[in-house]
Parts: sequence; structure tokens; C-alpha cells
Amino acid sequence: DILHDLNALSLISVIIAIISVIAIIGVGNYQVRKGRKQRKIAYRRVSDAPIVNINRAVVKQVQVLLEGQPIQDARLAVLRVWNAGEEPIRPEHYFEPLTFIFETEVLSSNIMDTYPPQLIDPSNEKTFLTLGHQTIQFPQFPLNSNDSIIFAVLLKGKSSIGVKGRIEAGRII
Repeated sequence: DILHDLNALSLISVIIAIISVIAIIGVGNYQVRKGRKQRKIAYRRVSDAPIVNINRAVVKQVQVLLEGQPIQDARLAVLRVWNAGEEPIRPEHYFEPLTFIFETEVLSSNIMDTYPPQLIDPSNEKTFLTLGHQTIQFPQFPLNSNDSIIFAVLLKGKSSIGVKGRIEAGRII
């Protein structure tokens, strides 16, 4: 009878003790992680498509102009940036501003949408993003949890997207 066997009862007691210790460690670890909220800025490419598709048979006969300058293989990439963490991000939390890096020339960029709609003052929308030759830099701006910005980038050809920047007690994903 297993209920009267001391060796079996001792083994059951040891197994229950081990399971209890593992459960206590797991619950404690969860509470520590939950208590330590991390700031996260996330981004993703929403779309990336050519703005003009010219048939190869007529490519030498057609010219596409952008602001009076000929251009070939222009692409429009749409990106979304948002606060994916539980903590708000304030301007003083940035060690380095959020900067997107492309392998090709950035021709233009503009803000398409924000959540909440009043996240960026409409009078600042045109100057909010700083364009470099192959970069787009965001200012050090506040983002509450789930606040987001969707912006379009006109690129001279297909490109991968890199990102750099640093925030206090957080990361960019």
C-alpha cells in the first residue's frame, strides 16, 4: 500500500517540495519582470512599392520627372513607429535620436497619420522629420504607450531599412 510505505511518502514529499520551489521562483521572476517596465519603440515597414512601373519595351522612350529632375526606380516606403512599451517616453529619455538609415537616397518624406491625431502639431508636420542623404531622423519627442506615427519615404530604388538610436531603460525593436 503506497499510503503506508515510508519511502513512497518521502519521495512524494520531495517531488511536491521541488514543484513548490519551482513555482515560487517562477512567480517571483514574473513579478520582478512585471514590476520593471521597459520602454520600447517599435517600427515596421507597412508597404514598399514602386511609384511608376514602366514596361521594358518603352523604358528608353519614357522619362519620369520628380520636381523637374529625371528619376528611375523611385519607390514609396510607408513605415509605422510606435511606443510598444508600457512606459511613456519623454524627450529627456533619448540618449540618441531615432534615425532610420537607408541604402539609397532619400528623396522626400512626410507624415501620413498619427495616433492620437493631435500627437504632432499640424504646423510642425513639415519640419518634424529631418532628412539626410540616406537618413530620416526623428526629433526627441514624447510618446505615450501605443502612440504612433505613420510616415512615407520616397526612395531612389529599393533599400533595406536600418535604425539607430538609444532610449533610457529601453530599446528599439
